[in-house]
Amino acid sequence: MKTIHLIGIATLIILLASFFILGITGVRTVIGMFLIFVLPAYLLLDLTSLDSEEKFFIGTTLGISLFALAVFFVDRIVPSMRISTVVVYVIVVLVWYFGRGKLKKRSKHSKEVVQDKPQHSTEHQTNQGNT
Repeated sequence: MKTIHLIGIATLIILLASFFILGITGVRTVIGMFLIFVLPAYLLLDLTSLDSEEKFFIGTTLGISLFALAVFFVDRIVPSMRISTVVVYVIVVLVWYFGRGKLKKRSKHSKEVVQDKPQHSTEHQTNQGNT
C-alpha cells in the first residue's frame, strides 16, 4: 500500500472518531489543528529532499513548537492572536512559494554545471592500466 493511502485512511479514521465523540466541533478542531500546526511546517520541509513520512512527522513536531512560538512573538507586536496566526501562516506560505521557485532555479543551474564538466574518457583510464 502506498503511503498516501495509509495517510488518507488514518485521516478518515481520526475524523470519524472525532465526529462520533465530539460532533462537528471535533472535526473542525482536528482540521484546524492540521491546517495551523502541520501544514506550514510540511510546506517548509517540502523544500528539502526528505521523504513524505519524514516531512509529516518532523513537520508535526516543528509545527507544534515553532509555529506556536512564531505566533507568540508576532502577538507581542500585533495584539491579536487571530491576526498573528494569519500573519505567520501567510509568511510561511510565502516563504514556501518563493523558496520553491528558487530551489527549482538552483537545481536547473546545478544540472547545467554538472553537464559542463569535462567527462573523463574510459579509453584514457584503460590505457593507463595496460602500461
